[in-house]
Amino acid sequence: HRALLEEMPAVAYVARVGDPEGSPVFYIGREVEEALGYPREAWTGDQWFWSRHLHPEDRAAAQAWWGAVQAGRIEPGRPTSTEYRIVARDGRAVWFRDRAVIRPGGTIHGVMVEVTEEREARERARRAEGERRRLLERVVEASDRERARLAADLHDGPVQWLTAATLRLRGLRGLLDLGSGEMHAVRELEALLERTARALRELLFQLDPPALEGEGLAAALRGELEGLRAGAGLACRLEDELGGEPPGEVARAAFRIALEALRNVRAHARARSVTLRLRGERGGLSLEVRDDGRGFDPAAPAARGHRGLASMRERAELVGGRLEVESAPGAGTTVRAFLPTCPAGGDAP
Repeated sequence: HRALLEEMPAVAYVARVGDPEGSPVFYIGREVEEALGYPREAWTGDQWFWSRHLHPEDRAAAQAWWGAVQAGRIEPGRPTSTEYRIVARDGRAVWFRDRAVIRPGGTIHGVMVEVTEEREARERARRAEGERRRLLERVVEASDRERARLAADLHDGPVQWLTAATLRLRGLRGLLDLGSGEMHAVRELEALLERTARALRELLFQLDPPALEGEGLAAALRGELEGLRAGAGLACRLEDELGGEPPGEVARAAFRIALEALRNVRAHARARSVTLRLRGERGGLSLEVRDDGRGFDPAAPAARGHRGLASMRERAELVGGRLEVESAPGAGTTVRAFLPTCPAGGDAP
């Protein structure tokens, strides 16, 4: 057993439970010298050696954990572990994962495994993810600003011009002596102008929906479904189980995800019906858009220029959520998103 402990690529140790002198370690493996540079005798000869060399930022938590182990407050035979840094002889901060278990007879058997590279890799990944989130947030914010600008430009320009042109044409029709064929052509032109203006107003609502800020998420999506029912003839249903209005950022993300899903239904699904469900869950908001259309293979590469799924996924990830798509040819499509409404690390499922 000693030979095994001496050769293993980790620091094994044996300690006593309830030692009143503070440091109960009476055996520690040779690997500790390789890892930290201190002679192993320092650990067994100095009762405060481990505590003094803990990294200041980790000392309180590590000592609390070890205090619980050493006092026997951990169930015998049940492993417990924690991670902390020890300052090596050359000044490096070395991360260890320390796993201990209380054995019969009042001894503690433990293994300290160096995890410095693992921790550094996790930290690099965390920073990279944070940077990705920041870049994505800038892209989405820029997109939202551009949507608002386009909506304002359309409202103040083309929509007003089309309305004015329709009124002028209607006025001219009453002044001119037109034959039946000419009158029919003018009326068709009026109808075309009115349809164009109506389509632009619908686009304005999608670009910058006033109901989202004024009436809330469910009302804004109800308006979208009504437009889909009128424009595409689909049977539309909204199941509102929110129980309260989500935070603004989450509401905007949910609206954009639902809008993109409904746009895909209208453009590609060839569906007869669509159901949109909003539900408040512990720590977040659940959104589901389900249609009975022709479906597709979610694993197939997206067609050039089609970023609908990617856009929805980016919106969900931006607020710390997730998005799933279930579909198959001939089996309809279901888009599900969970968007947390509490801070990261909060009480989410």
